[in-house]
Amino acid sequence: MKQFICALLALTLLCCGALAQETSVASESTATASAEPNNAFAPAQVITADAEETTETPEEEPAAEPTYLTLAFEDGFSLELPADWLHYEVSDEMAQNGVLYCLSDAAAERWLYIQSWITDCSDIDTLCALIQETAQPQTSGVYEFNGTQFVVYDLTDEDVSCCAALLNDRVLNFVFTPQSDSDFMVIAARIIGTFTVL
Repeated sequence: MKQFICALLALTLLCCGALAQETSVASESTATASAEPNNAFAPAQVITADAEETTETPEEEPAAEPTYLTLAFEDGFSLELPADWLHYEVSDEMAQNGVLYCLSDAAAERWLYIQSWITDCSDIDTLCALIQETAQPQTSGVYEFNGTQFVVYDLTDEDVSCCAALLNDRVLNFVFTPQSDSDFMVIAARIIGTFTVL
């Protein structure tokens, strides 16, 4: 929990550098202790993987590919998320700190926070420079996913991996935790790779 709070403080510094107003990610304890999960999002489309035939014994068969849902967010984008993920109501305090959505896997072990704040960054390179200066991530770089450029940066000491994109005059910041869960980082990469501007 202490590491997670440190990560959120680092993200607050980033937000303050990008805004005239205060922004930060609310703590995980707020999301889990005060919010009841619900499945309020209506799927736009169910996406399933085709099963491949195999001659292996049942003990050696790989696990089935999870089902993903395409969710359209009212803020002008869509993502594909695992079908068993939960959506938590965002508290007033979280909303005041720029959190738009709080989601987790069914076990509440893997989290995605979606943040937004107004920016005057004119392009992705300017945003990348701002992130490097204010958050001082361990790694960062600009990557393109599905036609949208993202600054991908890691705060590994705080166990957080983030992806930030520009959408109109706003930054959308996707915060994935725990970053140390390598299987989750594969899922996170798949999620962010489905980002589509509506």
